[in-house]
Amino acid sequence: MLDSTYHQLTNDEIAQLGERYELLEAIGHGGMSIVFRGRDQVLNRAVALKLCRPHVDVSRLHREAIAMAGIQSRHVVSVHDFLKLNQQRGVLVMDWIEGQDLATIMCDRKIALNDDIVRQWMRDVCTGMIDAEAKGVIHRDLKPSNIIIDAHKRALVMDFGIATGQTMDQLTLDGQVLGTPLYMAPEQAEDPSNVDTRADVYSFGATFYHAIVHQPPFEAETPWSVVWKHKTEPLIPPKSRNPSVSSVLNDCIERCLAKDPADRFSSFSQINEILSSSGIQPWEYTIDETLANYLGIFKVHRKQFLSPDLTEPNRPTIFDFPNRRRLKILFGDLTKQDVDALVSSDDAMLTMSSGVSAALAQKAGGSFREDAQRFTPVRSGRVVVTAAGDLPSRFVFHGITIGVDGESRQFPTRDVIAEIVDSCFYQAETLSIKSIAFPLLGTGNGSFPRGVAIDTMFRVIAHRLLRRVTPIKEVRIVLWPEVASPDDNTLILD
Repeated sequence: MLDSTYHQLTNDEIAQLGERYELLEAIGHGGMSIVFRGRDQVLNRAVALKLCRPHVDVSRLHREAIAMAGIQSRHVVSVHDFLKLNQQRGVLVMDWIEGQDLATIMCDRKIALNDDIVRQWMRDVCTGMIDAEAKGVIHRDLKPSNIIIDAHKRALVMDFGIATGQTMDQLTLDGQVLGTPLYMAPEQAEDPSNVDTRADVYSFGATFYHAIVHQPPFEAETPWSVVWKHKTEPLIPPKSRNPSVSSVLNDCIERCLAKDPADRFSSFSQINEILSSSGIQPWEYTIDETLANYLGIFKVHRKQFLSPDLTEPNRPTIFDFPNRRRLKILFGDLTKQDVDALVSSDDAMLTMSSGVSAALAQKAGGSFREDAQRFTPVRSGRVVVTAAGDLPSRFVFHGITIGVDGESRQFPTRDVIAEIVDSCFYQAETLSIKSIAFPLLGTGNGSFPRGVAIDTMFRVIAHRLLRRVTPIKEVRIVLWPEVASPDDNTLILD
């Protein structure tokens, strides 16, 4: 028997527990509980016992027991029993799993984990989380130390201590963040009681980013600094840090880590489908049938946007949306677009030194550049609004595609592009903008691939026109420079 003083157990508690369970050794501990390897003396089998510390409300561990007991899954650690010692100290009895948690495995290695191994573990965790989703359970603390890899190399999810769900009372701790900042979704830090499965999707992405890159997506000196980076700092793609990562796995994790929940996968079954099939592209996947139809039409015409036939007339491609909204993709000169707002693409200091931003500055004239630079430096993904000067619009929205972090530059990502589009839609609502024209964001000095840029912009704009309240009636994506003939014929796509 273990030393009761060291483990804060009274003799009465040990006696009560010992009626059925024998404690063999302490294997882990935290601020809320101690975990033991033990033995069920009635059924003669190994078990894990999680004991609340004396100061912890027993209802917290009871919540975890309820959450885990309701989930029947090969990839969630099973719970067998819950009891109260002296009616005040909770004990959760679970399967004993021979293996190591993912955090320990990652710590023991000097390099990132193999792509194929990580993919299989991701699929296992997806299966466990699909079964949790089916019971309406949101984990809220999915991270490497809460994923255990057993002797058969299977991954299992554990520790539902701060889970929430349809049949569970809300757990609230005033003044505390529920979750682990290194892996926490931005919205969970702001309002942990009002998150859904997409917060777990974000934590899942952060966990496996860490596994394949050998470092978490964001690091800082304090927990709140980490939370702030999750909310504001562009993600460095996994493949940029580990070139051996496959494109599908890179894109899957990137989408899980989208800052806007609307841009993430909405369920773990979607992620599992991506990981199980090489034919589905992560950023193209959607269960929104209407959006999928628009993406399908766009895909048919995508080649002409990237490799135009200069012998053919320039025919803007128009996508009509409900509520008399439309998206037009055309080749032309952004500075000549007669719209309420023109969007620029620039760096954090708004230097307007080349490309679209320089052309807009030259055409606007006057103090256009100086007016914008009063706001510098501007964070990547944000938008600065100025008057348009001599341009044929009311405003210019200066989108920041290249950021600054100390001495280094932050280059555009899908998330940055999506954030700029969202910021423009927000400003449009504030300023009653009915028409807006975008360049192909980030593809100049930012060197963002043109194909990825137009795919991202179309998907985000189409989703916002379909699903968001906005005064915007017409959006244009103007492909720069002007390379097509001035023919005004248009192709209407319903």
